[in-house]
Amino acid sequence: MSFGELALLYNAPRAASIIAKTDCSLFALDRACFNNIVKEAACNKRNRYEAFLSHLKLFNKIDPYYATKIADGLNFLEVKAGDKIIKKGDEREFFFFVEKGCVDEVKDGKVQFSHGAGDYFGEAAFLNGKNHEIECVAKVILLNF
Repeated sequence: MSFGELALLYNAPRAASIIAKTDCSLFALDRACFNNIVKEAACNKRNRYEAFLSHLKLFNKIDPYYATKIADGLNFLEVKAGDKIIKKGDEREFFFFVEKGCVDEVKDGKVQFSHGAGDYFGEAAFLNGKNHEIECVAKVILLNF
């Protein structure tokens, strides 16, 4: 367990007192080190996502400024084979990019498309303004947008 990170993140006074209930051994991390770790993690995430996006046909001619903005908006989602990523009727909250693995797009119980690394899916709901009309079943690790 950890505690005290909110005060470090927001450079604010502690919101609570911490009192040991038993004898404890603790590790302490100072503000400068903690902030360095957080910044480095954010930078590594951005670099990974920018590298991924740079290999997608959809973004191969995008201005680097906007590529960075998109990379900052990506969330990583890891799913297991057989997981339903999109269910028919789901609201159009995300569309997805496949980082590795495979996703089947299923309609009425039949595979319509298979998506592999570098492909994307779920965008049709955004384009037609309707909820999803397909199901997408994973065999994959995904990045979503």
